[in-house]
Amino acid sequence: MTHDLVIFDGVPASGKTTMVRSFRYSHGIKSYNYKRLGLVNIATEILMRIAPHLQMNEFICGDPVMGMDATFLRKISSMILSLEILYKFMQYSLIFLAIFTNKTVVVDEGPSLGWANYLNLLYNKNALGRNGVVLLMRLDLRFLWFISKFHKVQIYFIDRDQATLNIFWQFKGHKTPYDVRYANMVRYSFKLFAGMSPNCITIRYVYA
Repeated sequence: MTHDLVIFDGVPASGKTTMVRSFRYSHGIKSYNYKRLGLVNIATEILMRIAPHLQMNEFICGDPVMGMDATFLRKISSMILSLEILYKFMQYSLIFLAIFTNKTVVVDEGPSLGWANYLNLLYNKNALGRNGVVLLMRLDLRFLWFISKFHKVQIYFIDRDQATLNIFWQFKGHKTPYDVRYANMVRYSFKLFAGMSPNCITIRYVYA
């Protein structure tokens, strides 16, 4: 068996995590969760505990940074970008090392969800800036291109009809309605990624 990188991407509540768990338990494959904005979310949670007035609303899509005051986020855009670049280097380095020690590594959450989070910050909070978002997108593409030079990279984008997504969302215990707007942003990000990704990466759209 070759050393492969398999990424399950897709809209929220599409069943990505369930598929990753299935691979892990049935085939004994190493799994890895790469959720974007990891260091940023940790930093903003700490800031909001120190200064509660910075929290303006409830977290959106599970990201604490989306609950922070937009004016303050604009002031620390450079810090947000620097933390995310550092976090991206850390995560891809760990993934690359994991592939060397395991024949196949399955990753939960891919570029489409990550890019939607960046666009969410840009358009809803005016943070990161257009150039910052483009830089983060290009880094994803370059890292995946680099890994594809040594290992086979496969990305599966999972999508479902809205009724099924609503049911899965409720099964996960969410009390708020399913965010259709955010899901459409994830789909848009997938189209961007599919159009920009290197030919050496296998990309499949799965409508289940």
